[in-house]
Amino acid sequence: MNSINVIRKVAIKSIVTDELKRQLDLQIKNAIKNTKNTLKVLKNEKNTFEKQFKDTKDVAQQQTMLKIQSEIAKSQQYLNELGIKEKEYKALKNGQEFVQGFIDSPVDLKLGDSFFEKLSKTEIVLHDGEIVEIRNY
Repeated sequence: MNSINVIRKVAIKSIVTDELKRQLDLQIKNAIKNTKNTLKVLKNEKNTFEKQFKDTKDVAQQQTMLKIQSEIAKSQQYLNELGIKEKEYKALKNGQEFVQGFIDSPVDLKLGDSFFEKLSKTEIVLHDGEIVEIRNY
């Protein structure tokens, strides 16, 4: 074998603008709204289930209740994380760079290549969704 294809992470950064802040605010508000709706449904399911099977000690029903409780806890944790992100987003200042996430990028490695150069840190910088710079460190 003389070559191999591997995946590396590439950071996606955005330069903060009023438009980016508007988009982030909209995304976080929608995620919070959806998560609150999910929590409401799960809590209603839990209440209904408790009323129907409150005197039952069936293992399957207990497992179902535990699963519902686990989903409620996960949704509540996610809602808390969204609240933290919302505060972080509100603190962003125009002109600063903000890491929006990461994407996978394939890289071909061949015999004789510089491993560290091929897998160096790479960033794509966006300004209102348009690529303005690609950096390799």
